[in-house]
Amino acid sequence: MLAACTQPAEKSAERPPDYVPDADYHILMGEVALQRGDYPVTAQEFAEAAKLSADPAVAARAAQYSYDYGFDRYAFSSASRWVELAPDNPTAHGLLALLLLRRDEPQQAYNHLERSLPPKEQREDNDYLGIVSSISGEGSAETTLAVMQMFADNYGPNAGASLALAEAAIRAGAGEVAMTAAQDAIAIRPEWQKASAMLCRGQLAIDQKDAALDCMRALLQADDRLDTELEYVRLLVQADQVEVALDYLDDMEERRGFLPEIARMHGLISFDQDHQVAAWSDFNKLLKSKYFENESLYYLGRMSQKNREYLPALRYFSRIRSGYLLVSAQVEIAQILADVGNLDGGIQHLDEFYKQIPTLGFELWTAKAALLSSAGRFDQALDAYARALEYQPDNINLLLGRAAVLDESGDYKAAIKEFRAVLKVVPDHADAMNALGYTLANRGKKLGEAQRLIDRALEQHPDSAAYLDSKGWLLFRKGELDAAETYLERAYALDENPEIAAHLGELMWAQGRDGEASIIWMLALETHPTDRALINTIERFRQP
Repeated sequence: MLAACTQPAEKSAERPPDYVPDADYHILMGEVALQRGDYPVTAQEFAEAAKLSADPAVAARAAQYSYDYGFDRYAFSSASRWVELAPDNPTAHGLLALLLLRRDEPQQAYNHLERSLPPKEQREDNDYLGIVSSISGEGSAETTLAVMQMFADNYGPNAGASLALAEAAIRAGAGEVAMTAAQDAIAIRPEWQKASAMLCRGQLAIDQKDAALDCMRALLQADDRLDTELEYVRLLVQADQVEVALDYLDDMEERRGFLPEIARMHGLISFDQDHQVAAWSDFNKLLKSKYFENESLYYLGRMSQKNREYLPALRYFSRIRSGYLLVSAQVEIAQILADVGNLDGGIQHLDEFYKQIPTLGFELWTAKAALLSSAGRFDQALDAYARALEYQPDNINLLLGRAAVLDESGDYKAAIKEFRAVLKVVPDHADAMNALGYTLANRGKKLGEAQRLIDRALEQHPDSAAYLDSKGWLLFRKGELDAAETYLERAYALDENPEIAAHLGELMWAQGRDGEASIIWMLALETHPTDRALINTIERFRQP
């Protein structure tokens, strides 16, 4: 036995110097990474396995994993491989189509989306509307519109394809296209109420408010179903007749009795108009009725949060355990903790939630970046942006957010470089033009270029509060106070954002309206007690 102990240990098998890892190796490494919670490495290893394996199941698993966890780059690579290995698999084509939409490649997205669907003769009109619903949000509204235009062109005349095109056009703000497509659908199916309602929406989209409302009233004469009445209410709101819409909902409740759909719409409109008493009543009724529970909890939490009733707000948000508001609720919890002076607790809450549901990593890292940035923890914010960019390295909003943090942290040159890099890829991106223009104006640099950039952004979105604020701030920096006032007051009327409030207050102070400036700042501080831009502005003008 002693002799046995003195024998040299057997050497472990060594890899030959020319060894190249195969698919099985990468799958194993991916599994190991998954077990230790290193999700980006898992996505990378699975994608490498998909490249090396001839088995479509390997590519399918890699594509689905990366898509579920939000790693778009690896999902695209693996889905492309899956389609290559299984060219007749409709699921593979459907997944690749969604990823192509995210890359704003409409022609390729259409080609693969078409191969994911049943044959034309097996499709019904509502199937095309289902396509719009399933792909909206995956790419820009303009990309979705381009895809649905291809369906309408290739399958016309078809009422379903035309109506789906109209829906996509409405979402993209293309009112004329929506009108024409809705008329095409009506010509094929004159009895289809959805098509007639879409025509009314199209009229509103081209700013024919009276005609749109008359159109819906005519529909109500022939069809007073609940869905038709609720569509009329939506049009009233979009036509800026909010009080009329609320009165109509009250009348509906009198006629129909309590219905959750009516209470929900009344609550959402009331919340948006800051009619808290009415909204509170609506969402409490819904909560007791067990309908729209998550939405009710969320908006009750938001109202409690706004009133600084933080403990009830936390209770409402904590009861949301699923659904599309789940991440938003967790972010609000973190924000409340930050507002009461426990930012680390808020970050920890998001970290713990990430551990529970790692498929939401992209959303949570993005939220952490914004939270840390607003608190002035720039190094940590940049780290969080780096983690979020592992999921979507070409995400324009993330790149702009990171550039803004660089600017706030004092690295002005790096920020400008990043803004320009985005514009080199997407030259007409309104947010990027506004961000670069605002940054230049805020530093008092290249004010001519700054104005050209902001004006181009405003041409695309003339009612954007952020862009109007940028233009007002630029004019303020140029010393054009009266012109600046017009833009800043309009921006503040559209959005009582704390940064806009800070700018408007500073303008008022420069005009000698100290009292009005203080009121604007104090009102903003009540609802945004931890906003750094607002606090820094107030501190600069605080009387000794």
